[in-house]
Amino acid sequence: MKHSRVTLLLLLVSVLCLAVGAAQGQAAQVIAKSARICLECIGIG
Repeated sequence: MKHSRVTLLLLLVSVLCLAVGAAQGQAAQVIAKSARICLECIGIG
């Protein structure tokens, strides 16, 4: 029973952190950085 409460709490905190990051527009920054890193790895960027 206690294990499931901890799991639920961690899930809720994770969802809250994702929502805050998305509200601040950080998702676009992460996508831009990942695309830049990918292009550098294959030698285009």
